[in-house]
Amino acid sequence: MTANKTILFINVNSQRNVTAGAGYVVGNLLKDGTNVIYHDTALSPDIPTSPDIDEIWMSTMTLMYSATLRIKDMLKQNYPHKKFMVGGIHATIMGPSLLADGWDEVYVGEYPRLNNLADLPSFPWHLFPDNWVVQENGMLYVHATRGCPFRCSYCCNSIYLGIYGNEYLRHRPAQQVVDELKFLKERYKPHMFYFGDEMMLSAADYCADIYPNIKKQIDLPYGIMGRVEYLNDRMVDLLKNTGCCYVGVGVECGDEQFRKDHLNRHMTNQQIVETCRRVKRAGMKLTTFNMVGYPFPNDNELSEATARLNRILKPDIAQFTVFYPFPGTELGDYCRAGNRIDPLKTQSGSYYGRSVLRGVDIDGVLNNLNKEFN
Repeated sequence: MTANKTILFINVNSQRNVTAGAGYVVGNLLKDGTNVIYHDTALSPDIPTSPDIDEIWMSTMTLMYSATLRIKDMLKQNYPHKKFMVGGIHATIMGPSLLADGWDEVYVGEYPRLNNLADLPSFPWHLFPDNWVVQENGMLYVHATRGCPFRCSYCCNSIYLGIYGNEYLRHRPAQQVVDELKFLKERYKPHMFYFGDEMMLSAADYCADIYPNIKKQIDLPYGIMGRVEYLNDRMVDLLKNTGCCYVGVGVECGDEQFRKDHLNRHMTNQQIVETCRRVKRAGMKLTTFNMVGYPFPNDNELSEATARLNRILKPDIAQFTVFYPFPGTELGDYCRAGNRIDPLKTQSGSYYGRSVLRGVDIDGVLNNLNKEFN
């Protein structure tokens, strides 16, 4: 139990944005009566101190784990007898093996695990600066679901499915989401909302409930992320008629056979083309999400296939990120088994920079793709 304790909660982060996972953990602590000193390293490298601190909790991603260890080792000099706990996606991936790095406890999975998202605490938006909550373009990111039923070979989601099974995908009550949007509209004055969870479309009845209520009660445009399998004619019509102005679609690679065999994504190129044309005909902006730097010798050919498909799709924005071999994922384990990861490159804290694979330089490829499409 954490009630009446003072916890220093450090979100080890390199991006100036709202971190939903860390935020909900803090929200639960506050709900339980815990005194929380929250710090985000993207805001300042200077960690707050207090003689009242009972425990230090740190949330981290794989790309930030080295920085997390440095902060932990530094703080242990000031708090040698306090409990240090690590959580977040990297702790969930690695589990108790991280105890060898000097942690007193490793928290695996969600904190706490909730089968019913109606039990989520109020999200502590006040922890984050206003210009993190609303992006420069006036967009405010929100979430209506947790989880995903798919097992893409590069994604850490498969690890959560291994822990929680098919019950991992859950939706927040529609009116709870709408009420939160009301508060955010009044408090932060965004130009639009963006649902950054692609599984929102997986339940058609849920969408038929929430989107008309967003139109009726909020009356601000919104955007969504969606898999092509769910963006049929009926869904696109619903989105168009309720104020959706933006759709993001995962392409990842333009080589259909590679996407199926190595990424475990089974949509066809024809499905992708038809879906994207459907979205554009409805008058909504289209973004495609793509990846380069795969751990295979034909990666240049894969990147060209991705470029060819995007030329057909004609997205308003094409986002290109760099493959990262997360431990515990199928492709991550493939890279480790083949000694394909260069340890000198793994300090990168971004998916938009260089590859961490041996002998892979994608700077030129990224520059050319971004020059052509953005």
